[in-house]
Amino acid sequence: MKNTDIQTFLGALGEILAHERVEIGVILVGGAALLLQGLRSRTTTDIDVIAAVLNPDATGKLRLMSPADLPASFFEAVQRVARDFGLPANWINSEVATQLHSGLPPGFIDRITWHRYGGLWVGLAGRRDLIFLKLHATVDQDPASWHTQDLIALKPTHHELEEAAAWVRTQDASAEFVTMVDQVMAYVKAHSS
Repeated sequence: MKNTDIQTFLGALGEILAHERVEIGVILVGGAALLLQGLRSRTTTDIDVIAAVLNPDATGKLRLMSPADLPASFFEAVQRVARDFGLPANWINSEVATQLHSGLPPGFIDRITWHRYGGLWVGLAGRRDLIFLKLHATVDQDPASWHTQDLIALKPTHHELEEAAAWVRTQDASAEFVTMVDQVMAYVKAHSS
């Protein structure tokens, strides 16, 4: 999927939800979030949803929830878009939502940028949060992986990388994991200049 494809598919999903008088918000990370914000130019195979919200336009503090807890009407609409556009059934992918339970970077919700597609509100994780999440995703990946290349493309400063690494280390305190974080940091610093 290219940027324009993502917007088309999200627009179609939003139209279906609006027709059914449903308002749902999803928060995107990964390649789709990078593409929609113009932070990266590439394609992606799916749209990563890390969290969801009901009544996204309501006033007050948003309560993040697992995408799995969204109403059946959302998943039916997702499958309808998949059928109409010949997309794989998992074009909306919520595997990354396990991170919601492990913890998100501090202040994550305050940096979300919202866009509306009919009955679908799409929240895009901020650049800082994408650096944190991409560093975490890169830890056990090959340097040629999308995650590593995305992290380098975000052009994090040394300070941003250090902050991200401090958060990533809270996700797994094992010595092996900490060593892998340090190795990724060295690689990214060497290739970000």
